Amino acid sequence: MKLVNIKDFGLKGENYYWKRKELYRITELELAEIGVNSGDMYVDESIIQPLLNANSQLNKSGYYLFVADGYRSNQMYELVYKKRVKATHLNADPGAINLIDKPHSKGTVVDIALYDLETNKEIYLRDKQDDPEAYYVDFYSNKTDEKSKEFCRLQQLLKSVMYSNGFVYGVKNEYWHFDYKG
Repeated sequence: MKLVNIKDFGLKGENYYWKRKELYRITELELAEIGVNSGDMYVDESIIQPLLNANSQLNKSGYYLFVADGYRSNQMYELVYKKRVKATHLNADPGAINLIDKPHSKGTVVDIALYDLETNKEIYLRDKQDDPEAYYVDFYSNKTDEKSKEFCRLQQLLKSVMYSNGFVYGVKNEYWHFDYKG
């Protein structure tokens, strides 16, 4: 694995836990101890071109790809598990953040958000009132209201673009989580 900073290739993103360190009560010192000194996002170099291709495709629809999470070291998984359980009283099940498989530790797994090219604002792909069920693929597929139809359209667009560039959904089938298979 060769980790590279996505911003060096013109891609946008931010380390998920750096951005949310206050929420999970993670200090900058704790992050520095495991090698995270900024919000920079790293991934394995093998997925840079597929991400660039996906971003180019999304640009044609008025969006850009934002990498909301990428590489996560084993130490980060351990720290996050400890802090999330303490901060949110999350069930202590290691599967809740996939502490068993640690998919992000491969560097080829990314969580993706869409942003509007013109406004530079995130485009929401779900209604937070529908959480946690709305995290999963096809939650909106059988709903008939206009808002749900739009969420479904956007999620399908993201899936189509990512799949056409060698990515597949992760084992949990979260609509934002993609694993590069080439």
